[in-house]
Amino acid sequence: MGTKDIPIILMLVAGLAVCITCISKGFPIQTTFLFVAITLFVFYFLGRIIKKIIDSINKDAENRATLAANEKKLEEERLEAERQAAELTEKMKETKSSEEDENGLTAEENPDESPEGEEETPSEQGE
Repeated sequence: MGTKDIPIILMLVAGLAVCITCISKGFPIQTTFLFVAITLFVFYFLGRIIKKIIDSINKDAENRATLAANEKKLEEERLEAERQAAELTEKMKETKSSEEDENGLTAEENPDESPEGEEETPSEQGE
């Protein structure tokens, strides 16, 4: 049952209650008809108001749930990106470390040695 049925159900229940009350009290049929008609009219619009209130509450709850799901998804994506960045940084450190092991001492560790490819040639030393 959706909220679209609320006004109709409320109207019919109220109309039935008024009809039973009027008949049990012995009101004339015209008076009973008038009371039932007014009751149906009033309770139909009251049911419409209640339906709109319930629909707005449901919509707000749905929006909050969607927002929470989106925030959770963004947080998971952020954590995944951080994890990938940490893995990449670790791999870069390992690669740098293995390169240093292969090359021996680096230029920073041994300032007496000139960097690779920049060694002075004998002709430059004499100038």
